[in-house]
Amino acid sequence: MADRMGTPYLQRTLNQQLTNHIRNTLPSFRNKLQSQLLAMEKEVEEYKNFRPDDPTRKTKAMMQSVTHFCALRCIVQSDNANHLPHFHTRTHGDRWPDGAGVGGWI
Repeated sequence: MADRMGTPYLQRTLNQQLTNHIRNTLPSFRNKLQSQLLAMEKEVEEYKNFRPDDPTRKTKAMMQSVTHFCALRCIVQSDNANHLPHFHTRTHGDRWPDGAGVGGWI
């Protein structure tokens, strides 16, 4: 029991745990970095023949911008959906779940 007490034992134990953790996670980390490197190299190849006045490039850039905007809008809408009243679920009569009356609007 005495050999498991004190700073030297803690140091050895933590060192062994850290070594095991690095050994276990290093292959997946290496693979992830390798795939990112390949993706970056592919992107660099695309830009080697870049011509700013190429109309197809402008179209592609515009489509990427629109796609990015739409994706962000969907994220914001899905986040806000949790905070907005759900108008498709009515409780009874002409009242919404939050108690607001709809009068003659429907």
